[in-house]
Amino acid sequence: MGWCHANGTQGATFAQKLTGKTDGVIVFGNGNPGAQLIDARQNGGAQAVQDYNQAHGTTYKYVTFPDSSFDDEAQSIQKYTPQMDQYGDSLVAAITGGNVIPIVKAMQERGMRPGQIAAGSVDLPPAQQQLMQDGWVQWGTDQQQYLMRRFSLASAFAFDGYSYPTIRTGEAPLLIEDLPRIKKRTDIWLAKATAYGDIS
Repeated sequence: MGWCHANGTQGATFAQKLTGKTDGVIVFGNGNPGAQLIDARQNGGAQAVQDYNQAHGTTYKYVTFPDSSFDDEAQSIQKYTPQMDQYGDSLVAAITGGNVIPIVKAMQERGMRPGQIAAGSVDLPPAQQQLMQDGWVQWGTDQQQYLMRRFSLASAFAFDGYSYPTIRTGEAPLLIEDLPRIKKRTDIWLAKATAYGDIS
């Protein structure tokens, strides 16, 4: 499960580090329930939390819900705030298989402070890098998104009869100490995208 498992492991690790609690709720927002890849992110996180509990004597409960984080940020924020209200002080982490920004905005709407609960995801775009720098997000995942697109282009070019092995685009969790290196790389990619007329 690779980086899907790493996402859940970081959620449990930072939940304990930041809150000092050995029990509580870790919520996982699924941006596209039923999609194989996103469900794998959800299931990998569940296994990771279970593994963490067994290894560290914690009893974190893993709760999933559809968070709309891929389609509608405003709606996604409104799906996280009820989770925060429902679980209150027992909420130790909020993680997602998609966009982490709605988690942070929901935290801000509820008057929470950076690091009050653990927050992170399987991505690390520029906006999430800034949230990590500001203390709202504790981890992201190196998915090598530049290479994802490059491989997609290469795959399309080679579609006519060319077979290729499975491509692993990345799985390493990235933490605050990784930001200088990641930001430097991101700046290069964004500059190239702008130069090529593609900033999507």
